Amino acid sequence: MWRRIFQFRVEHLFVVITLVATLLTIVALSSSFDKTKSDVGDSGHSLMLVACLLPPMVGICFRRTRIPSLLAIVLICLVFGIRQSSVAQQLEELRQEVRQIAAYVEKFKVDNGHYPADLSGFNFPRQELRQQIEFGLDPDRTAYYIWFNPNGPPNLGHYYYSTYGFWRDND
Repeated sequence: MWRRIFQFRVEHLFVVITLVATLLTIVALSSSFDKTKSDVGDSGHSLMLVACLLPPMVGICFRRTRIPSLLAIVLICLVFGIRQSSVAQQLEELRQEVRQIAAYVEKFKVDNGHYPADLSGFNFPRQELRQQIEFGLDPDRTAYYIWFNPNGPPNLGHYYYSTYGFWRDND
């Protein structure tokens, strides 16, 4: 009986490799969710990913459901990966736009001696990104911030602060 339990089989190795690869995918996507801080927040996507992958991960341990479970795992990871890649690309486009806005604001200060009150004088190269960017001045008007996020609510996002550069808000 003990021989049968501890007998090495290729299918056991397959199950272990698949589970480890799935866990590594969860870790990688969770890190990406945190960096892009997309619309659900830091832990929302990670929990959703784990919840989606848990049934197929259990199913892969059983011979009859192994292939459908593997296909489900690949499909789920693919869907989450493609979506996260899209959000990361949008975030990079926003960062490029914010760099141009920061250059405009700094040039405005050099030319006029103060920061602009708004971005009405800035010609957005990509008009579709305008709704995802918010500009504001500190109360003493000595610094400014630019909030941006590809698809999140206003309390989540990334900031460019003139004093510190890029940083992410943890609201």
